Amino acid sequence: MTANNTFNLEQFKNGAKVQTKLGNPVRFITVSNTGKLIVAVKPRWKQEEQATYNLDGKKYKGTTTAYDLVMA
Repeated sequence: MTANNTFNLEQFKNGAKVQTKLGNPVRFITVSNTGKLIVAVKPRWKQEEQATYNLDGKKYKGTTTAYDLVMA
């Protein structure tokens, strides 16, 4: 991952395109009062589904996965 596609929460909230590292489009919903990012993910052959992320765009704290968010 290069610096130019590193997840940026403020840009995402302002309408910038974001996807998972797998390439699935992601739509911003809200930031919860518990400090979690709530988004809608559109997998390739499924309905759009709601998912929860850390504010840094990582699916799981302390590890990197293919489900983490990057700027498109």
